[in-house]
Amino acid sequence: MKNKNNATGPIIEAGTPDPEIQPKDCLGIEHSDPKLVPALFNLYLNDGLPDPFHIVGCGRTKLNDQQFREKMETALMAKGIMNDSKWQAFSDVLHYRSVDYGDLGSFTNLAKFLRELDQKNNTRGNKIFYLALPPSLYKP
Repeated sequence: MKNKNNATGPIIEAGTPDPEIQPKDCLGIEHSDPKLVPALFNLYLNDGLPDPFHIVGCGRTKLNDQQFREKMETALMAKGIMNDSKWQAFSDVLHYRSVDYGDLGSFTNLAKFLRELDQKNNTRGNKIFYLALPPSLYKP
């Protein structure tokens, strides 16, 4: 076959995305399995995290610290890396804050919590951020 440049090869057609497809329709799994906390727990087991450290999970789901810890404990057991003797100390540094992506006050409260956590535990302002945003937050 010849394409419009008179060259041989496969014909490739390109088009724009269907404007009727909503971003939510592109989401595969509504809630994916926790992966980051099991990886961090594995680092903790191998003395790969600084002292002191704290982990703050954030998301749209309404959870308190204890519910978040229970969810992470379940994830660790499912991954087969639970270490009961080290879990309690690790779970003590797990925190959770619910955020509403459309509410600036939600992020202001998160920033206040991070400052208080830093002052209380002397983490000296050291922070690492991992952001995983759902595609629905991006403009088409």
